[in-house]
Amino acid sequence: MPYPRPALPRPPAVPRALLLALAAGAGCAPLAGSPAPQPPAGHTSPTAAAGAQSLRDGLALLDEAFAMRRQQEQWEEVRPTAEDAAALLEQARAAGGDLETPAGAGLAAAEALVVWQSLLETGVWAEPRESEPVVRARAAAASALLRLLEPAATRVPQARAVRLILLEGSGQLEAAAADLRRGLSEAPEYHEFHEFVRYQGDSLGDPEALAAFIEQAGAGSPRGRAQATASTAYLLLNGAESAEWQGRAADAVRLHERGAEAFARALAADDAPVSRLDLAGNRAYCLGNAGRLRLQRALDQLPQSGLDAVRADLEAAERLYGDALEQRPDDPDAHASLARTADAWYQAGDLPGVRDAFGRLARRFDDADWWNNHAFFCRETGQYEQSFAAYERCIALAPDNARYVNDTALILLYHLDRDLDRAEQLFRRAIALARHALDNPFLDDAARDGHLLACTDAMLNLSLLLARSGRLDQAATQLDELLALSPERTDALELRAQVDETRRASGTPAGADAALRSP
Repeated sequence: MPYPRPALPRPPAVPRALLLALAAGAGCAPLAGSPAPQPPAGHTSPTAAAGAQSLRDGLALLDEAFAMRRQQEQWEEVRPTAEDAAALLEQARAAGGDLETPAGAGLAAAEALVVWQSLLETGVWAEPRESEPVVRARAAAASALLRLLEPAATRVPQARAVRLILLEGSGQLEAAAADLRRGLSEAPEYHEFHEFVRYQGDSLGDPEALAAFIEQAGAGSPRGRAQATASTAYLLLNGAESAEWQGRAADAVRLHERGAEAFARALAADDAPVSRLDLAGNRAYCLGNAGRLRLQRALDQLPQSGLDAVRADLEAAERLYGDALEQRPDDPDAHASLARTADAWYQAGDLPGVRDAFGRLARRFDDADWWNNHAFFCRETGQYEQSFAAYERCIALAPDNARYVNDTALILLYHLDRDLDRAEQLFRRAIALARHALDNPFLDDAARDGHLLACTDAMLNLSLLLARSGRLDQAATQLDELLALSPERTDALELRAQVDETRRASGTPAGADAALRSP
């Protein structure tokens, strides 16, 4: 999930008496403080300016307490921060005048958050075997706090935000979703409503319906639209994951693709409300998951239905994985997954298809591995000039890869029969590169085997080139070196025998030239 919820730590318990007192019906009036004295009619309090600042500071501090609830390392600071907010809001309410109503609403929100946090800090919220009186007291406390906040909810958005916390935390998810819609209608730009969606959106019902509502609510202002777009993206992502957990793969694909589009819009906004790093990472996550689900569906259906039936999913998976890799170019999983979309054509037995798929990937990402694969399948399908061009690009990107260098020369020698001087240079370069790699004492067995095979392949190919050009002594020497490294190679033994036979048939002694005819 993009926003994992932290496990709750367990500070010292709140006294049981508090729970029972709340159960007895607390919440009819603010839980702390007393009503501020009313100024005489027409009187402007000399503390009004200070009160306005206290109101702003108190609500901002309350917002800070909301944010702390999502950070495990800051969890213990939530209650004191909310208490500090309550003190500032009490000062604002005491200033009277136009400040009294919003300050009182904010104070109610702060006090409710303090009590709710105290209940959570007892640790009993997650205990399945809690005694029945405490369970009843806890439920009654939530109900009392919600009643306290009902008249305050429309005054400041922080009061509505605490109601959302209480409703979601007490399992009243339908009521939470309804309260969220009311809050977004009243204050579509308020960040805490959008944070609530991004953290708890997967528990609020139909994600697409809620996403449509959020975008409509935020359409009236640039800031509202930016918030709504980011919230919609996370909501669709969470909905996609829920759909996959429930076995609704087609819905998961659709929601991931819609989520990726929403993350792209959020990234394009000038004032994105979430870090661009998070937005980009989650866009890639949506794209990759949509690609994975489409590819898996194609592979599952391929044996029974054939290539034509899964072609659309294969092409979509390639596009989605490609977009994910563009978003995160250094992600090895995205790279490997994109290669699997090309491999699927091979599984279907379509060599031109896998050739063209790797060609598209190579051209899009200019990747040496994919140029190599494209070159190989061009060779397998008889497109030798295209194969040579692809190998040339491959060794331009990876000039120290002995395998790639050998295979580039191989096309010239075996298939194009031209530029043999360059082919000889490339074979010698491949041998030198492989020998240098084999000198590394820290190579693991798999890497050592790979470099040894590249070295002996290049030595065999060079030997053949030398023999065909009449340099039988050099060919024999090269083959002897090869067989010292890999004495079991039958192809090298056969070529060595052909060199000796050519000498005997032509009556050419060792040290003289005679050309080995091409088979």
